[in-house]
Amino acid sequence: MARHHVVRPADDDMTGAGSGFVVDASGIIVTNRHVVGDATRVTVSLSDGRTLPARILGDDPMTDIAVIKVESATRLPCVTWGDSRQVEIGDWVMVAGNPFGFGSSVTAGIVSAVGRDLGIGALDDFMQLDAPINPGNSGGPSFNLRGQVVAVNAAIASPSDGSVGIGFGIPAEIVAPVVEEIEKTGHVEHGWLGVTLNDASSPMWVEDVDSDGAAWKGGLRRKDEILAMGSSAVHDARTVLRSVAAAHPGTVFVFTIRRHGQVKTLSITLGQRPSSDM
Repeated sequence: MARHHVVRPADDDMTGAGSGFVVDASGIIVTNRHVVGDATRVTVSLSDGRTLPARILGDDPMTDIAVIKVESATRLPCVTWGDSRQVEIGDWVMVAGNPFGFGSSVTAGIVSAVGRDLGIGALDDFMQLDAPINPGNSGGPSFNLRGQVVAVNAAIASPSDGSVGIGFGIPAEIVAPVVEEIEKTGHVEHGWLGVTLNDASSPMWVEDVDSDGAAWKGGLRRKDEILAMGSSAVHDARTVLRSVAAAHPGTVFVFTIRRHGQVKTLSITLGQRPSSDM
């Protein structure tokens, strides 16, 4: 009998514990947004045994990333980002974190798949890992064999609370720019079109347009067929919406469309994603 996938955050609801990693020696730490949640007090336990209070610099609901900072009398050891675009299925990874409260734990495995869409948000592009990931691992790093962080552990698929070898990480190519923007501004802005696309047939077409959205202002209308975005042909809605969500408001996207048999181009300036669409 077929079963539905049970995807859950890889954190510990009972203790409120999660994982994180230092990306700057001054005390900048990356974790998942769902780890810190709406906490009024965040405490960081370092691998050297110290416990330090942390303040939240900012977070991004769309990517489930939060950046926090601790003040340390000494500079902290930190990790570097790897290029997650170079990761291939079958590559070895090492996962570090705080599973079930057992701090400073590591597990190893391979990359089982890339580009997983879990239906969580427009920027879903998860790396699937078979290294054991358990509650408490959320926010921890996945390293390549060069010791570089290529993903942030975020979720597991399991009928129980334990690992069955299907874990998911957010690729570094998504996380690193988000962290950089939070460090600079305290928040992240994502582009928004304000359209509903239907890719059940080819070419895909516009099913609905928000009357106050960027797409409408740029001239996109219902029943328009989407042929290309920039110089690249597009065939699925996910590709379009991911590109838009990854861009900043104010970015201009050029769409090639077909309307009533005529091909034309539209230059659309992205708006700012409403908070309700996060």
